[in-house]
Amino acid sequence: SARAAATALAKSRGVDPKGAVPDDVKREFLRQAAERYFAGAADAIRKADPNHMVLGARFAGTGGAHEIVWRAAGKHCDLVTFNCYPWADIDRNTVVNGNWGNAEPVYDVFKRVYDMVGKPLLITEWSFLGLDVGTPHRLEVAQEFPTQALRAAAVGSFRRLIGRLPFVIGDEFYRWSDEAVSANGRMETMNWGLVDLHGRPHEEVVKAMRKP
Repeated sequence: SARAAATALAKSRGVDPKGAVPDDVKREFLRQAAERYFAGAADAIRKADPNHMVLGARFAGTGGAHEIVWRAAGKHCDLVTFNCYPWADIDRNTVVNGNWGNAEPVYDVFKRVYDMVGKPLLITEWSFLGLDVGTPHRLEVAQEFPTQALRAAAVGSFRRLIGRLPFVIGDEFYRWSDEAVSANGRMETMNWGLVDLHGRPHEEVVKAMRKP
């Protein structure tokens, strides 16, 4: 059905769908697809469950979707949700989106998203890792710190930042507990949590989460 819709759109614009398709036609197809997805999903949710908000698609970061898709999400959803794994410079009390080789201040990124969607933002996943508890995660998703104290400082910096942004209405920390996974035949601890594998709090991080 998607191919049929794309072919029909191309032909309506006088374009051979088997040849080079101009960018404006591609963007129009993206707009139609995004509208179809968000309008259909939101209408179905509101029909079945009219007393709850539509929380969006939980975008995997802020850089993977075209502006057209963000705008469609804002048009049809009550909130716009996304994951964000920031990087913190503890010495400068600065938090950026992405690593230092390709970084932009978090405020600038979140404000740009808000300007596109015009709806409140909810951060649905974020975290920092400490290297002093087992073996760190190796997917290079989150920033790693040598100690829980430095990890806590990064947590505090990010929490204070988003607390000052009126268009960010909440956040969800990943995750409650550290996790144990089997890698190469041995157990390794991933330090995502507020508590360790035995339920003992990482005290510095918990204190940072509690501060306003």
